[in-house]
Amino acid sequence: MTIAIGILAKDGVVIAADSQLTIQNIWKGSHGKIMALERVKMPGGFLGACVVTGATSDFPYLVSLGQEILGAFELQSHSDPEQSLEAPLRKVVRRFETHHVVPYRDVVDIAVETIVATSRPFGDELWSTKRSTLSSHSGYVAVGIGAAHADALLQRLWRRPQYDVAAAAALAVFVALSVKESVDGCGKVTNVVMLQDSAFHQMPQSLVGRLEEQFSEYFQAHEPQLVRLMLGVESGPPDGQPDAAELVSGSLSSMGAAVVGIIGEIRDETPRAHIRAAHRRRAEAAAAKSGREMPAGGSSGEPPSQE
Repeated sequence: MTIAIGILAKDGVVIAADSQLTIQNIWKGSHGKIMALERVKMPGGFLGACVVTGATSDFPYLVSLGQEILGAFELQSHSDPEQSLEAPLRKVVRRFETHHVVPYRDVVDIAVETIVATSRPFGDELWSTKRSTLSSHSGYVAVGIGAAHADALLQRLWRRPQYDVAAAAALAVFVALSVKESVDGCGKVTNVVMLQDSAFHQMPQSLVGRLEEQFSEYFQAHEPQLVRLMLGVESGPPDGQPDAAELVSGSLSSMGAAVVGIIGEIRDETPRAHIRAAHRRRAEAAAAKSGREMPAGGSSGEPPSQE
């Protein structure tokens, strides 16, 4: 069943999932349990993006339901804010349960849970499905065997107005790593996808790995030491050496600076950053074709900020 997480940020949505179970060629090769779709308008714009992940006792069922959800999303109009996704998604989930799960329940009890994130021109949404039910979420959701552990962490840490999509992606890595280190059946690589401005982009695995290095050091060294300090059982330092509280404080400050630096790099990998870069390249190409020089600070081809 493993772990999958969805987090709403103030400017987008983040989906994260471990890869304890994987299948090839779902999305851009082997990317664990995440499936994604973009609706593209030409030239160079996006009508909407949908990302699906989840947990199941029978992985092909998750793939099949995810493909049906993406198919339903693709058929919708994403220019009309009055057209809700709730009805078509609910129809897909109920039909799948009726046709593919209920008839075989006497043979095997198949449980399929999904997280569905969408980004469209008029807003971002986060949903989850379980059996024949569809639920909307205004903050976060976790499914799988590690969901209870993830929920407990997110309840303490998530504050939507404080998290942009890059910080929410780092939070997702933190929560997923804590689950992987604490819950049997969760593990391997964590994949993270960010949705923003009707598009999606996968967070580079190198950034995920660097965040996990920082968070793993915190879990294994600093958190236990902080607890021992609070309980008054941390052994004192040799004469003339900084005490344990000073050492922990210094280490946490350095770790915090490193994590903030990585989050800054994640901001360069968000869908919004990639859309702006694409606009910039098109404007540069048009300027080169017409013999004009691009100004250093930007161009008329760059979309206005939505921050």
